[in-house]
Amino acid sequence: MTTLGKSQQTIGFITQLAKIYTFYLDEPEKAEALIKEAMSMQVSLKQKAELKVLLGDIYVVSDRIWDASILYMQVEKDFSEDVIGHEAKFKNACVFYYDGEFEFAKAQLDVLKASTSKLIANDAMQLSFIAG
Repeated sequence: MTTLGKSQQTIGFITQLAKIYTFYLDEPEKAEALIKEAMSMQVSLKQKAELKVLLGDIYVVSDRIWDASILYMQVEKDFSEDVIGHEAKFKNACVFYYDGEFEFAKAQLDVLKASTSKLIANDAMQLSFIAG
């Protein structure tokens, strides 16, 4: 990061490093700081949404599921007709499912089964059968 610096052009590197910190090195605090710094940079709305989803994932790993849920809902609201919005809605349904809120999760999954994104629709259908 010191050689390339932190800019809009290095967002991909920053997100990959944050994933490594979170999912492989068990250092979600470092990942959270990186993502928050990236979010404060001048990035596109889509990039900001992707950063929010990743920050939500980091919060899930840190057992801050309600903070994650809020971020997922923000992305879902802002990109309701986009794949990133559907992904956020699916991740939010998973948060509720694993927290034991099966009825709410099932309602969200039923909506996602009609998603235009085939992968999200298939994932939603599979989890919906389990919840159902």
